[in-house]
Amino acid sequence: MPNRSDSNWFVTVRDREAPGIRLFCFPFAGGGASIYREWGLHLPPEIEVCAIQYPGRENRIAEQPIEEFEKLVREIGTAIEEKTDLPFAFFGHSLGAKVSFETARYLERVLNKKPEILFVSGARAPHFPVSQPIHQLDDRAFTAALQRYQGTPKAVLENEEIMQVFLPMIRADFVLDETFCSDKGARVTSPIVIFAGKEDQIALLDDVRIWERYTSNSHEMIEMEGGHFFLKDSQEQLLKDISEKLMESLSGRCLAC
Repeated sequence: MPNRSDSNWFVTVRDREAPGIRLFCFPFAGGGASIYREWGLHLPPEIEVCAIQYPGRENRIAEQPIEEFEKLVREIGTAIEEKTDLPFAFFGHSLGAKVSFETARYLERVLNKKPEILFVSGARAPHFPVSQPIHQLDDRAFTAALQRYQGTPKAVLENEEIMQVFLPMIRADFVLDETFCSDKGARVTSPIVIFAGKEDQIALLDDVRIWERYTSNSHEMIEMEGGHFFLKDSQEQLLKDISEKLMESLSGRCLAC
């Protein structure tokens, strides 16, 4: 796979000779940068895909996962500062939507930088507490509860040896997701594009729609075919929509030059 690591925090898919915009992609709970491995192959050459790699997975498997939300955001924000030589945008799915939103707030507040667009996907508005948290369950009950999220293959969930390796990382992600809520009055000044699965039983349409309150700029909601992991099942349409929005943003910047 034509990936290169730019630092511990990033995996860039497919080198671009002269990209016009950089798309930072934030994984869902239990996921790593590899979930975005095909994106750079299907987007225009003007768009460089730079996937965030959290500690404790894939090429960072030996590192301790981060369970403190503010620390995770601070470290990602600091790393991204070194890669803002280009216009950039954020995409985050599920937990990744919340992390990307708080990272956008951090960059704007601390560094006076912001994404051209914030794409949030498959996530309830970030002030919602989790009604049925699972991070505190014992290993057996936690593994059983993961089945309803459908993000971990059944063959992996049923393999105790593999799960012993991955459980600390997955549990750390659920601690992040289930113990942190954004300020209800929090805002970014970037436009927000919201993706929601029509059959998503984890992030219901009405709960996802409330993301529109989290920007002082424009917002748009796009409903996708599929459940919580429509980013896999409807990847072609999702990438088409993202591509159109980013190319429009680039065209607007060029016209303003």
